[in-house]
Amino acid sequence: MVQYRKAAEEAYARFRKHDWFIAEGYVKTYQDKLGSEKEEFVAKKLGHDTARTDYEVVRKEPTSAEKATTIAAALKAAQESTDQVVGHTDSGPAVAPTATTATMTGPREPAPAAAVGL
Repeated sequence: MVQYRKAAEEAYARFRKHDWFIAEGYVKTYQDKLGSEKEEFVAKKLGHDTARTDYEVVRKEPTSAEKATTIAAALKAAQESTDQVVGHTDSGPAVAPTATTATMTGPREPAPAAAVGL
């Protein structure tokens, strides 16, 4: 198995001998110095096998632009969901359904990725 450029550098930094991994790539045929035809697996994507590896994920804090994009996507998904329930789209005047407004205070758990449209 081989990797090239930045992918190889990242794998070298993150993996240790005997780590379980999963790779995605292709088989490349080449000729060695003696003229013999050989094959090698070129890994395009490589990651730890989550079924066999215990690890902790360290995430960077999202930038303001990333937060705004995530919030905008969540609001759009919520509006589309509401439109489906109410039965209208933005193509005409909307009649607001009668409902009570709820206010949430205190710490909030992050929404699941599916809920924010990721």
